[in-house]
Amino acid sequence: MLLNGATRTSIVGSSLAGASVISGNGGSGIAVLGATAQGNLIATNLIGLGRLGTNAVPNRWGILLSGALFNTIAANVISGNLEDGVRLVEASGNEFLGNKIGTDRAGARAVGNGWDGVSLTN
Repeated sequence: MLLNGATRTSIVGSSLAGASVISGNGGSGIAVLGATAQGNLIATNLIGLGRLGTNAVPNRWGILLSGALFNTIAANVISGNLEDGVRLVEASGNEFLGNKIGTDRAGARAVGNGWDGVSLTN
C-alpha cells in the first residue's frame, strides 16, 4: 500500500482476530512518503505474516516512513519481513503504540525480521 503525500488515511483491521493481512509484497507492505503525508493511522494489521499470524509471508520492509510526519502506527504485528520491520527515513513526530515487532500474533514465538525490528535513518 502506498500513501504518497496522503493525509488522514486509515489502514485499520477490525481487531487482531480480524486484522488486515499486508504481506508478500516485493517492496514495502505499507509505504508512507513525503512531508505532506501526515495524520495517517495504521492500526491492527498483520504485516509480514500469514492470516493466522504465526508464519512469515515477508514484504521487503514491513512499514516504510520516508519524510512522513505525525502519523500513528498502533497495535500491529510487524514480523517476518526480509529487511526491517519498520524503517524511518527522515521521518519525525510519528507515534508507535502497542505494536508487536518480531513475534507471532500472540507475542509468544519469535518471527523475526531479517534486519532490524526498527531502523531510524537521518
